[in-house]
Amino acid sequence: MTIRVLTITSWYPPHHYGGYELSCYDVNTRFAARGHDVRVLCGDERMPTAAAADGEHERHVFRELRAHWREGSDWRPSLRETVAIERHNRRVLEHHLDEFRPQVVAMWHMVAISAALLRYCSDRGIPVVDVVCDEWPVYMEKFDPWTSRFAGNPARNWAGRIVEMATRLRTTAGDFTDTGVFCFVSEATRWRALDDRPWSFPMSTVVFSGIERALFPMVADAGRAPWAWRVLYVGRLDATKGVETLLRGFAELPEPATLACYGRGADQERARLRSIAEKLGIDQRVTFGSLERDELAATYSAADVVVFPSEWPEPFGLVPLEAMACGTPVVATGVGGSAEFLRDGYNCVLFAAGDAPALAAAVRRVHDDPALRATIVTGGAATAEQLDVDALTDALEQWHVAAASGFRDGRPRDRTLALPRAPSAITRNAGDHMPSATYLREDAPAIAVYTHQAGSAAPHTCKVIARPESLPFRAQAFDTTYAVALLERATDDRAAAGELTRVMRSGGTVVLEAPNRDDLLLRWKRFRDWSAGRRIPPHAYVHAAAHRREYTVVEMGTRLAGFTITRAPRPIPWGNGPKRRAATSIVRALRLRRGAQAFVIEAQRT
Repeated sequence: MTIRVLTITSWYPPHHYGGYELSCYDVNTRFAARGHDVRVLCGDERMPTAAAADGEHERHVFRELRAHWREGSDWRPSLRETVAIERHNRRVLEHHLDEFRPQVVAMWHMVAISAALLRYCSDRGIPVVDVVCDEWPVYMEKFDPWTSRFAGNPARNWAGRIVEMATRLRTTAGDFTDTGVFCFVSEATRWRALDDRPWSFPMSTVVFSGIERALFPMVADAGRAPWAWRVLYVGRLDATKGVETLLRGFAELPEPATLACYGRGADQERARLRSIAEKLGIDQRVTFGSLERDELAATYSAADVVVFPSEWPEPFGLVPLEAMACGTPVVATGVGGSAEFLRDGYNCVLFAAGDAPALAAAVRRVHDDPALRATIVTGGAATAEQLDVDALTDALEQWHVAAASGFRDGRPRDRTLALPRAPSAITRNAGDHMPSATYLREDAPAIAVYTHQAGSAAPHTCKVIARPESLPFRAQAFDTTYAVALLERATDDRAAAGELTRVMRSGGTVVLEAPNRDDLLLRWKRFRDWSAGRRIPPHAYVHAAAHRREYTVVEMGTRLAGFTITRAPRPIPWGNGPKRRAATSIVRALRLRRGAQAFVIEAQRT
């Protein structure tokens, strides 16, 4: 089934700043090649250093949207200019909706352009597929100088309604999460977006990003030049990308080592990094520059190791995959979405983000151990084989076609990766302190961390990460258990409570912490949104996105079958901030225990 797809995005190649825009280009060119009728509506920004546009594909591209700000520029529009931009962008969008009549609208990067464009699409009832490669659903209105004027409290929301009636300009993105399909580039990106409520994304999936195989064909390691300490960084020059840590770690490497840093970014950040290199005395061995996309493969292949030192929660991270496809070993932090495909000792060597000595040690480890180097190159090739743009396009195509048909045949299957299971971060850093067989089941996965030191008189203590419905412990193993994030995160909370009963000895004590559904602040949020006319689904009002449910004090008591509550529930107050401190004072002064943020129950195994 071929469909008409209108793609809306901020920047579009050859005018781009990173992998997000390149992925958008890769997918849309493939949609067109597969017979879909594609039109791309994007910002009008022109980068002077960008390559010439592809004439064949450019006929599908309309660079007509005006941005509210420019990358690397201090310019921000005045109120009059903002209104003019909003009017222009509304007219442009309506023109393309009327002329092109898309069966589905694909929203890619909604930053720097009007967040209200989402509302105009939903007003017309057009199916929308939101391709989310960072947290733009969370921050887009904050950085929009128009919609941000009418957000934050009921008074502003009501003012926005009045402005809408007077100008016909939408002042919010509306309830776009309830009307669209959200294709997140990684599970980490989805959870971060969920954590920053009020959005709930009832229809969402993870599609995983991928590299352009035509530019990064799979190559074998055979024939690679001898190791010469050629270290490479590719990526945006930004303070969150860990380039400063890379420079400090590189300073600990042997004198023959060289470092090449290729990427775009603000001029001031490039100057800052050059200054750091000079202070470290490595400026003669470090080069900064930028490359076009078709120059990257040769650059990766010429390097001995590629370092991916990012320190922010990466939405995905294409650089390690590009290096893997070129047969180059990867050293990385494995933060954010990159943790979903990076495996220490299988396709890379991991180090702690922000730790310069650990970075240097990881590079030395790759140099000192040829067998390890060969292993991670082989594993990297297998990883890159799965994560390419064709596979990404296949997944997105299924969701676009399904959305265009109103999901007549149901929702497509979620995508999965064939990779070794990732160990928990706690187990990976646990050293020799593993749990004793006295406590573990025979079939228990290695996910528990034993913190008792041999020869110590202290009680045996285990800290565990496990599925609540299948705890990795023998029956009647413990006298005391402190359970955090157990029942509220379980798929089946009654089964999880049964597991808690199973592992406790008779007369043993369990201390259970649970989030409170009657939280005063959650009640305030419900009232605030109701008074502002925002229709937020009930399941969005939770303390954390990972919670499948929350409890009242009475409900929690009914879940603990096999236990007798021995102490009355104790309220847990809120943290810092004027609203939280005020709520804490009210709960304490009026003894409104049932309005606390969370509560602790102490019970005894019968």
